[in-house]
Amino acid sequence: SGGAGKNIANDFLSGGTTHRSVDIAYAVVRGLVYLAMAILIGGLFASIFVWRQALEHKRVRRLLWASWSALLSLTVVAFGLQGSYAAGANLSGMFDPSLWSNTWSTRIGTVLSIRILLVLALLPSMLLIKKPERKGWWAPLTVVLLIGIAITPGLGGHASVGSQSWVAMFADAVHVLAMSAWMGGLILLVVLATSGKTEEALESMPIWSRVATVSVLLVTLTGVARGYRELGGLSDILGSTYGRLLSLKVGLVLVALLLATLARDAVQRRWELDAEELAAADEEREALVSAGEKPPKRRGHSLVPDETGVSALSYVLPEETARRRLLRSVFAEVSVLVFVISVTAVLVNTAPAQSSQSGPWSATLEVGKLRADINVSPARTGANEVHLTLNAPGGGPAQVLDVAVEFSLPSADIAPIDVEMRSAGIAHYTSVGFTPPVAGEWTMTLKVLVDPITEESATATVPIR
Repeated sequence: SGGAGKNIANDFLSGGTTHRSVDIAYAVVRGLVYLAMAILIGGLFASIFVWRQALEHKRVRRLLWASWSALLSLTVVAFGLQGSYAAGANLSGMFDPSLWSNTWSTRIGTVLSIRILLVLALLPSMLLIKKPERKGWWAPLTVVLLIGIAITPGLGGHASVGSQSWVAMFADAVHVLAMSAWMGGLILLVVLATSGKTEEALESMPIWSRVATVSVLLVTLTGVARGYRELGGLSDILGSTYGRLLSLKVGLVLVALLLATLARDAVQRRWELDAEELAAADEEREALVSAGEKPPKRRGHSLVPDETGVSALSYVLPEETARRRLLRSVFAEVSVLVFVISVTAVLVNTAPAQSSQSGPWSATLEVGKLRADINVSPARTGANEVHLTLNAPGGGPAQVLDVAVEFSLPSADIAPIDVEMRSAGIAHYTSVGFTPPVAGEWTMTLKVLVDPITEESATATVPIR
């Protein structure tokens, strides 16, 4: 009852026909969730490991409470929107309790629920941020919960799909943590610097500079690895929407790296210097200014005088100049990272390039009133992946209780082999592993549990070479 040649890529990690308003709202909410997550995780990490007196300031506490509240409320909104998105309903569907129960039974619904519980579990830690006499358990517990929150995006996204998913999800969690530490720390620095606490913020700049360097390195490495995995290579990176969005994200990150380099330069030329060298340079500068002379321009990247005899004064930045350059770079860096998060919000719901290519075997099956688009790749002996997308009669993604796939080869007396299917998105399922030992015309049986008393099935012949 199936015909070969149908491509299921457009349904990968998405669910077919949805209302445009729901698409837009969901993308906006995802972006705001990632932003709130970055500020909360990065802000608390920076308060624990870098600016340890930051929590004593009201504006910092307000920022953290705002990000905590936003993450909790937006995740709840995302749960409601998920039901509308999967059912092909309009925005009012997010208030439909029947769609909530459908969402609850899906992988994404479970992940969103876990995130809500983790954010709520963080409440005791949030209540103690105002108290300087926080207990010894506060920091370790807070860090553990923040790591748990950072893991959730990978559990319901592209990282959970395909081969070596556990490695991919680990890399995704590291990526989220590093990006959060980078961006959240920058925002905390801006808040401190604009609250009249500039000196306090700048005192810990050498520590923050090292944290930021490590974070940038991890963001870059894990980002490249994730992109390569999803694209299946870099030969045709601009040949798909996913590849173009990923290229845009990489370009924005490179711009942020350039701005981070400028900020790092200001830190190195002022706050990482020895106190005696810094005092000597400042005294020399004051003496020159008093004499009506201009201090020499910078030459080289060292405090050691060059062959022309120019002193360290050419390297050391005046405090006001260093502060101005640093804050200007940081403001620009934060702005670029906001755009990075916006692109990421769109990227996570876009079909990866390798999933949008025609598979070696694909078909559309009628399963009762549902339509099943199924793909087996590479349709050869050895490791294969099975992708399945279910669509409702009206064209939107179908909500079902369970799916089961099995393969048999009667000609070789091979009994049915159950293939474990894992939810990988809205009405989308992927196999954990299917390894046919021999070539032949395999019989695939698909069973769909529509409701507690209704099971539909369909069969197809899959040629394995």
